[in-house]
Amino acid sequence: PFCYPDFNAVTCNLLPDEAAAPQRYDGIKFVVLADPRQAGIDSLLRKIYEIYSDFALKNPFYSLEMPIRCELFDQNLKLALEVAEKAGPFGPGS
Repeated sequence: PFCYPDFNAVTCNLLPDEAAAPQRYDGIKFVVLADPRQAGIDSLLRKIYEIYSDFALKNPFYSLEMPIRCELFDQNLKLALEVAEKAGPFGPGS
């Protein structure tokens, strides 16, 4: 993952609807590019933030505004994305 100072401006232009990329109290914003028919994007974004909270924010060596370098974060994020991908564009069983 990467970030740069004008990321918020870019996402505001690409995603004018704040619900598509909600910004949290700590200023972090996760963006998921997916098929518009993909089910469960809101829950995926919540899961990504939960993983971020568990494996980055609780890590005493992590500093805000720095890249996330944590193997457990990467593994759990990959798992969450695989689960979302398996759900298919219309949800489970599609």
